[in-house]
Amino acid sequence: ALAVALGAGLDFVRVNVHCGAAVTDQGIVEGVAAKTLRERAQLVPEVAILADVDVKHATPLGAHFDIEESARDTAYRGLADGLIVTGSSTGSGASFDDLRRVTKAVPDRPVFVGSGVTDETVAEVLRHASGVIVGTALKTNGNVEQPIDATRARRFVDNARNAEK
Repeated sequence: ALAVALGAGLDFVRVNVHCGAAVTDQGIVEGVAAKTLRERAQLVPEVAILADVDVKHATPLGAHFDIEESARDTAYRGLADGLIVTGSSTGSGASFDDLRRVTKAVPDRPVFVGSGVTDETVAEVLRHASGVIVGTALKTNGNVEQPIDATRARRFVDNARNAEK
């Protein structure tokens, strides 16, 4: 992702598991924050790292998981520039309680919602988050396998622009 960011002149990369480890449908994914930070320093020091706190489609490894502790670890030990809160799967909304808890745990970092935001919910979500990551909601019939629907995308952007903080 960092090499792509360099080649494409991007502002940030998303890291699904930056700290800790998670069991996913792809197996165990381990965060390698120190390695990612070293590679960023060499390739693209100006590129921000946005990291999931509790990535969707995964279960954190360990006997105890606390989203606030994970947020602090991701921000202060993993040195992520911003954090991402998601629902449990693609298209499922993030819990406002999780969003509140993460924002409170790391008040000096931007916090984004990375799943489940729709044109109907974007204004409310943006009242509580620094931004959103959207994909499926813009697709024809909300189907991830379909192309972007221009009408849905326009409605989403209009609602986002009209959101009051």
